[in-house]
Amino acid sequence: MNILHITQMKAHPEGIGEVLSNLIPEQINLGNKVFLASTNPNAICSDIHVLDFSNMMDVKEFLHTEHMDIVLFHGIYNKKYLKIYKELLNKRIPYIITLHGALSQENYRKNLFRKWFANVLYFGSFMKHAKSIIYLNKGEYNNSIVPRYNQNATYIPNGCFPNPISLNISSFKSVIQIIFLGRMDVDNKGLDILFDALDLCKIEQLNIKVNFYGKQYDKTGKYVTDRIKELDSIASYNGIVKGEEKDFVLKNADIFILTSRSEGMPMGVLEALSNGIPCILTPRTNMAYEVEDAHAGWKCELNAKSIAETIKKAISEYKTDPSYYKTNAIALSKKYTWDKIAEKSIEEYKKIINS
Repeated sequence: MNILHITQMKAHPEGIGEVLSNLIPEQINLGNKVFLASTNPNAICSDIHVLDFSNMMDVKEFLHTEHMDIVLFHGIYNKKYLKIYKELLNKRIPYIITLHGALSQENYRKNLFRKWFANVLYFGSFMKHAKSIIYLNKGEYNNSIVPRYNQNATYIPNGCFPNPISLNISSFKSVIQIIFLGRMDVDNKGLDILFDALDLCKIEQLNIKVNFYGKQYDKTGKYVTDRIKELDSIASYNGIVKGEEKDFVLKNADIFILTSRSEGMPMGVLEALSNGIPCILTPRTNMAYEVEDAHAGWKCELNAKSIAETIKKAISEYKTDPSYYKTNAIALSKKYTWDKIAEKSIEEYKKIINS
């Protein structure tokens, strides 16, 4: 099968770029011919060559030279996508749109009028003519506004790599290390409510240390820094971690926490599980119930009291038998290894082409 992925990546592949840098090699390993293109020039994605689709002449030349069975657009709001999808329609090449968590009810309400206007004039037609819309899971579908434009749904989750780790707990920890690893996005990640919950944990004098890792935002950076400082010794902000430093952080963590208001399927959760780290999650992460059912973590509601009570419960249960939760976390992550996700993606693409 000949597959073309189109993104709007730039020089630093994050988010979607990270997903594709893992998915595409596995799709190639299955015997497919897979291309990656970006509508931004000078895009970089790991060891994968990225075609420059910033100019429509280059797009047309590529589509004339290479026969594509299916094309995937990653994301929606990109003006250059509008010209490309019309070219695909003219050539009768089926295309699908992968949302990656975009256009949830919460995200749609931000700049609501601008998005509504853009959909009416341009992007509604782009969504409508897609052969299918790819969601990470049913939770993302249920919380998306996209079914208003196209009800054809396909489910392909994110993936992770298995990690060879030791489950031996060498010594008892008096202080449980909890990590938040992701964008320091106050609204999306529910950090304001998490900070309120940690205030309650501080009052109860729980023996925890919550380490925050991730990119700060100019508009909310001071708020985040001030709130963490107020938490004194139970919390710290440690900046962005990558590579070996990130591996070290994951290896030394006990519990992962994510209290999002809206997500598709967070890569951070899968990464934590594959490293044997049980998770505390809110329902809108779209993995809370699955993690709870697998005894690989704990579900909490998106309010300070519930989060604080769940943290207290989690550290008590984790201390009783850390290996139990680590083993369950790894077992759950094995459902989502990239080779399995690649196999599922190819199966779904074939169904879409033949539908």
